[in-house]
Order: sequence, then C-alpha cells, then structure tokens
Amino acid sequence: LCEATSRKPRLSKFSSIRSMALSTCSMLTEENEAQIQGFLARNSQFSCSFMRRFSPLEGADGFFVALLARNGG
Repeated sequence: LCEATSRKPRLSKFSSIRSMALSTCSMLTEENEAQIQGFLARNSQFSCSFMRRFSPLEGADGFFVALLARNGG
C-alpha cells in the first residue's frame, strides 16, 4: 500500500488492480487501521470489506489483516 519512506500509495502503475490485502504482524493502530483509513481517504475508488486484528490472546502471534476492493468492479 505504501512505500516505507513516504507512506503514499503507489497504485498508478497498477490501474487494473481490483482487490488487495494488507497483512502485518503488528498490533499498532498507526501501522494498521490508520494506514487503511489514510489509503481510503486518498483513493475513493476503493473500499474496505474486512478489517480485523488477531490478538495473541486468541492463540496466534498477533497480526492484522484488511481486504480492499475497487468499487464497482
């Protein structure tokens, strides 16, 4: 979704992308939900259909996943 140094999406070369997933091994809001919300604010042609944190208390190591899809496609 973003380049590490700029945090800006690099989708211009991928105009045919219809869906994508973001998954991190972080539990930090600024690395997960905030990135998704920022991306959606800058790219209104996408929406988020699923977003969830999986806590270490649920038997996993702790991670985040979000599914994004291009609207109307």
